[in-house]
Amino acid sequence: MMSVWLVSRGMMEKQTAGKDSFILPDLSGDGQGFTDEKDIFNRKPFAESLTRIIERSNDPLVIALDGPWGSGKTYFLKMWSDYLKGNGFPCIYFDAFKSDFNNDTFLAITSEILSLI
Repeated sequence: MMSVWLVSRGMMEKQTAGKDSFILPDLSGDGQGFTDEKDIFNRKPFAESLTRIIERSNDPLVIALDGPWGSGKTYFLKMWSDYLKGNGFPCIYFDAFKSDFNNDTFLAITSEILSLI
């Protein structure tokens, strides 16, 4: 089975819709994946499609998730990470933004891996 790396370059904490604002729930390590409460944009079908691509791939694979700031990329990756782990995929979520101060990216990623074993 292929290992899955999810790398995020930022964290969306607040989204503005018109004049109203709301704060999305913290997803750090809750292990729940996509729930009705958290999946307010109905992204689970997209995650399931990406998961099928990973399952069927026999070669190394890179999936880029691109979107403007605040569009929910990090939020999606955290839910997808939990979803993948819950379905037996070895998965590492690495927040590159949190390690942005570190000049040695290899050291930051290696530390994340070591913290999980």
